[in-house]
Order: sequence, then structure tokens, then C-alpha cells
Amino acid sequence: KIKWHFNPETSPGNGFSNSWSSRVNRGVAVSGSRVFVATPDCRLIALDIKDGKKIWDELTCDPKAEYSITGAPRVAAGKVFIG
Repeated sequence: KIKWHFNPETSPGNGFSNSWSSRVNRGVAVSGSRVFVATPDCRLIALDIKDGKKIWDELTCDPKAEYSITGAPRVAAGKVFIG
């Protein structure tokens, strides 16, 4: 049963829309009451595990430079890591 759904509303106009990497997602990280997900337009997003509401949203690279995030976030020592 699906508890909630989240649409990160990625912007296809940032140079990544036709790239292979924009179609890949290798998963999420879960820590405590949060779910962390990376988007192909260079954002790292924290969601509330109970209802899927966005807690924060941070730009982690320059999508206009055609960078993209395909890896899953990692959580350790109270920090979230993304490559």
C-alpha cells in the first residue's frame, strides 16, 4: 500500500533533460524520521517519512553546467552525503 508520493518537479530545461543520467535514480537514504532523495537537476531533498512533505531542498551542483546526480544519498554521523 502506498503511504505517500513525492514529485520533485525537476526542471527539464537545465541541460540534463536528454542525458542518460537524468533517467537514473539509484535510491534514497532513510535516517530517523527523514527520507533523502537526490534529483537529476542537482538538488538534495529531505522529506518527512510519515507524510512525504518536503523539509528542505538544497542545490548541490550546477545543473546549467550539465551536471546531474544519479547516486543515492548516504547518511552517517548526522550528515547527508551525495556525490
